Amino acid sequence: MQTHTFIKITAMKKILLFIGFLYIGTLIGFTQSLELTAPTGKVSNGDTIVYTSTDAHVSFAISMSVKNVSANDVDVRLKKVELDTVGGSSAYFCWDNCYDSTKFVSNGTVKIKAGQTNKHNFVGEFDSWGNVGKSYVMFVFYNDKSPNDSIAFVAKFNVGSAVGISKVDKKLVTAKVFPNPATNSITLNYALSANTNNVHFELRNILGSVVRRVELTDISGQMKIDISDLKSGIYFYTLRVENKTVITEKLIVK
Repeated sequence: MQTHTFIKITAMKKILLFIGFLYIGTLIGFTQSLELTAPTGKVSNGDTIVYTSTDAHVSFAISMSVKNVSANDVDVRLKKVELDTVGGSSAYFCWDNCYDSTKFVSNGTVKIKAGQTNKHNFVGEFDSWGNVGKSYVMFVFYNDKSPNDSIAFVAKFNVGSAVGISKVDKKLVTAKVFPNPATNSITLNYALSANTNNVHFELRNILGSVVRRVELTDISGQMKIDISDLKSGIYFYTLRVENKTVITEKLIVK
């Protein structure tokens, strides 16, 4: 029997670092004109929402309300960032129009008046086409006149009965970044089981651009990473083992 569940993950230090995509600006600050609300409640900037189905041929359709909390009208554009997706799956979105899976940035914008909420324009879709595994897709809503004025959420799609018992996941022991929030530098503290190869740490800004990428060659250790040149805002760090994402956490830079 097919089952569908979705769970909102909040107030965690999440991480998302993956393969590079389109770049639309530098980094967002903490000031923003937009606010997101899912059917389950308010979504903070950078939150991850998990969607799960045991059906290998599932087609997810997700919704999100976008509110303009500023005193001015805002023309909002949408960007899709495929952080990490299972081969053969497809991610789509509707905003000013509906687009196929090859489109990553909307052609047009949707005007949201000051204090108003747009409840109907956004739809995110994900088709697994029989491919089992975990996929991460980030949706970024941003002010077309000021791309740094943006807000985003990550949709994590778990597909198939084996999504929770990945062999790659079992190899990871610990991976934490501190301090969080951070200012001039961060320290990565990690430990992996034996015979783990091809491990990378990646740091991305909220628009999906990779700002740091480091290969980890030891089984365990600490690594200090300079972030003094990064602007204040929300970033995501990811640990990838054998080309699979095993951790995603949020990092705040002050």
